[in-house]
Amino acid sequence: MPVISARNVSKSYGSKTLFEDISLTVRRGEKVGLLGRNGAGKSSFLRVIAGLEAADHGVIEPRRDASIRYLSQEPVLDDEKTAREIVSESLPDGREYEADAMLDRVGIRYEDWDRKVGGFSGGERRRVALAEILVRQPDLAILDEPTNHLDIETITWLEEHLANSFPGAVLLVSHDRYVLDAIADRIVELAGGELTEYEGNYGDYLEEKSIRDEHGVRVEQNRQNLLRRERAWLARGAKARSTKQKARIQRAEKLIAGGPKRSEGELDFSELKNAAPRLGKTILDFRDVSLSIGERTLVKDLTLTLRAGERIGIIGPNGAGKTTLLKAAADLSKPSGGEIVRGINTSLVMFDQMRSQLEDDWSIYDNVAEREGAERTGGGMVILGERELSLRQYLELFLFEGSAQRK
Repeated sequence: MPVISARNVSKSYGSKTLFEDISLTVRRGEKVGLLGRNGAGKSSFLRVIAGLEAADHGVIEPRRDASIRYLSQEPVLDDEKTAREIVSESLPDGREYEADAMLDRVGIRYEDWDRKVGGFSGGERRRVALAEILVRQPDLAILDEPTNHLDIETITWLEEHLANSFPGAVLLVSHDRYVLDAIADRIVELAGGELTEYEGNYGDYLEEKSIRDEHGVRVEQNRQNLLRRERAWLARGAKARSTKQKARIQRAEKLIAGGPKRSEGELDFSELKNAAPRLGKTILDFRDVSLSIGERTLVKDLTLTLRAGERIGIIGPNGAGKTTLLKAAADLSKPSGGEIVRGINTSLVMFDQMRSQLEDDWSIYDNVAEREGAERTGGGMVILGERELSLRQYLELFLFEGSAQRK
């Protein structure tokens, strides 16, 4: 039985069409993963399905009695309510313990359950919103990147819970292939404004997509071969004197217009390695470093050396001190003990959860150029491997095109 159906839905922003005449039905208990490149329109499609944005045209038909909940990337919560109040407000009396259990399960510490969420971080607010949806158990949970701000243990639990325990249908966006593989029983891909469906989980999607792509290559090769013959015929001066010749000319024109859609530009991150300046042998050296917040010790006597070219992943439960460690490494906070020695040519940049390094009043172009007004005077060139790109060309690799760079 369908929980919701979207039929022939289209959505544009200005001159940019995100999707056109796409349709999707989500049935009771289904777990559907939505794939697509950044900027393809996934979040916009979720918001249209959730009834938070209007489609330009098309029909959204939820089942009459269906309950639908949406987890956005930046959820709106009542700042004057506590985490416990938000999660438990949909529960009948006597079942408040379920809210407490869910808050604990998503990594909200006991001492924060009765704090007002206005003082929570972005990640904590996301976890409270997720807990509220899981406790409510709607007929359809629409989840936009639900594993953001979760630690590995909680992600593993969430995979199991959504796949095997959550009774409602799920429509989720995730860039985590393992999450999609564990949860989804159907994949839909939004690309080039069109929606393509694949039965099964992420692994099944990869296999089926490979087969379809191989078929597409053969179809395009056949099209090119036929097109060469038709172009040669047209070049000999073919005139539309008969119905048969008119049809052949029309077929040639259709072949010319029917080529594959242009693929969007991609950034090859291996080029960034070649673009980096020469560094010394040691980048960072932690010497018996301790980190504390108030009376609470997060890290004690850490000794670690980061050398040029190394990639280090930091894991741990929420609240263990991962972000605090990164801030200390980036010289945004001081250790409570020990010292952090930086190499002579070490240049540090930190991308934090709240994106605090960005100037909200500046455009995208000015932020990347690191000066206000750069859009008018020019942002210079970007060296990327062996390529030299203007800043506008560089931003296009991240799907910021045209007027989007001025936002």
